[in-house]
Amino acid sequence: MRTPSTMTVTATLAAALLALASLAPATALAQEEAPAEESPLEAAVRALAAEPGPVYLASRDEIVARGEAALPELQALAAGDDWRVAAAARACAGWIEHGETYQRFLDEAPMVTARGSLRFVRGPVDYDGTLSPLLVEMLLWTEPEEPRKLAVTDLMRRIRDPQSTAAMGGVLREDASAQVRSGAAAVLERTRDPQATTLLIEAVRAEGDPKVRRAIAAALGGRKDVLAVPVLLELLAYEGDVPCRAQAAQSLGWIRDADATPALVRALADDPEVEVRGDAALALGKIGGERARDALERAARDDTDGEVRRLAGVALDRME
Repeated sequence: MRTPSTMTVTATLAAALLALASLAPATALAQEEAPAEESPLEAAVRALAAEPGPVYLASRDEIVARGEAALPELQALAAGDDWRVAAAARACAGWIEHGETYQRFLDEAPMVTARGSLRFVRGPVDYDGTLSPLLVEMLLWTEPEEPRKLAVTDLMRRIRDPQSTAAMGGVLREDASAQVRSGAAAVLERTRDPQATTLLIEAVRAEGDPKVRRAIAAALGGRKDVLAVPVLLELLAYEGDVPCRAQAAQSLGWIRDADATPALVRALADDPEVEVRGDAALALGKIGGERARDALERAARDDTDGEVRRLAGVALDRME
């Protein structure tokens, strides 16, 4: 439910909105003579981007009330380098251009329980890039409940909107929920924007939760981008969490870059954990080459664990 716009706003935002409301539509001459400084609309959007929950909703409605006259400046802000301001501007522009669609989605879009999880399975509007600014707004400002935020990341993963990349990188870095951060990683895995790989690499090096690091490693493998190979090799060599180390091996197999072969051979021979050795074997089978074959033959014959010997044999069969 949307919060009434009469709600009290912070002093900074109130001042920005007051300045915005006092403006008449500027003439071309006035625009040319104006100094190159922050406009009242830009100040209002920047203040909006820093606001939480209900205050955000009330303040956004004040900006949206400016209507189509505000679109050119909002669209310019949406293309800027500050990802949070860009997301707020894109949301405001989306509400101006697609307000009825957004409200219908919020009012009617079903989220059904399946295996204990919420998910958007069908809806009253098309699930496409038109919804992305609203979905990002929900994640950053308006949706406090983790299950609903997870449903949002699931829908964004299916929409695959490249314009949401920077904002999803922000969710991945900053959301308090490890599950939501993992969901954001899955969104970045599927996006068509190549910048997503860089954001995932930066995030995995800064992330403190091993389960999220594992999700990011899986996303990097799913993107099949060779730029991810160095950080996955770091995880394979130094990660303390066993499932994360195993995921790094698996992801290297998905990418199929021969530069990963020496590290995977070492992992297959020396890693103390069966899970890691098994995934290293399968990865070597995907990458192929004589060095991989030799390592797999040794493992199939000599590894102390029967499951690793079996997986090495499977990998060898797949190389045939």
